[in-house]
Amino acid sequence: MKCLRNWMVSVFCGLVAIGCCFATEPVPEVRNYVLYYGPVDSDEAFRQLAEYDMIIIDPQALGAKAEEQIAGWKQQGRTVIGYLSCMEVASWHRYLDRVDKTKILKLGGEPFQPFGDNLAMDLTDPAWQELVVELMQSEVIDYGCDGVFMDTLADIEHPDLPEPLRQEQLRGLDELLGKIRHAYPELIMISNWTVEKTLPVAAKYVDMICWENCNPAFFAEDHPAVTFMRQVRDDFKREQAKRPFRVLALWAIPDGTERPEVQRRAMTEKARELGYLNYSCYRDYHHGFLPLEQ
Repeated sequence: MKCLRNWMVSVFCGLVAIGCCFATEPVPEVRNYVLYYGPVDSDEAFRQLAEYDMIIIDPQALGAKAEEQIAGWKQQGRTVIGYLSCMEVASWHRYLDRVDKTKILKLGGEPFQPFGDNLAMDLTDPAWQELVVELMQSEVIDYGCDGVFMDTLADIEHPDLPEPLRQEQLRGLDELLGKIRHAYPELIMISNWTVEKTLPVAAKYVDMICWENCNPAFFAEDHPAVTFMRQVRDDFKREQAKRPFRVLALWAIPDGTERPEVQRRAMTEKARELGYLNYSCYRDYHHGFLPLEQ
């Protein structure tokens, strides 16, 4: 997610019809990817991003040059994926005035805010589903992107959600992803952090699943998150046997990490071992990106 939820860390440690989920066109083969949510203000930054086979960006962050830069990458044969929040609504979203705020999720009568001031929408609401389908066009496809990076769906995994409400949202997720696949059968669909109860639903529709915060240290035998990490790894294998999808390992190495370049190499090696595509950077996904590892 754009900013990793604290509760995710605690979790670590403690087709062309709705009935048919396959896209009509195969996903282009990619060997590597980059995820960067900031502006691209120089020719050198544009060139370095173009070294990656798949470029995940936020079209809004690219500003007035968005369509031109996306077209430039595509002319070089790159696959370009656009960011879209599919459950949370933030104050900076330019489509905020189109959101029916009476349809937000509530816990104990209060708005459910999984991160900061962001509001989580009710995925079972048909109007919200239709708006997300429309936003796929206006916020992603119209910029020239080949696919969508669907963020914030992991709010369904939030530990504060009562189980009956979680099950309702999972049904809403199934409906939403089916509508997106039906409306845009050739769109590359990537869901972020749909790795637990959301996994069996997402795996029916998406082409790739991003495993954010896939820290290689969490796989160590003595790490408290090792059981969780192994479970996710095994669940991926189970679902991939039903319908193939690729896994993107993603990690923003925090400030203050000792020898971050060593941690980045460890991440690369672990992803290679697991058969995942991998990208890691320092600090976050907004303030810069790292060139392709050679």
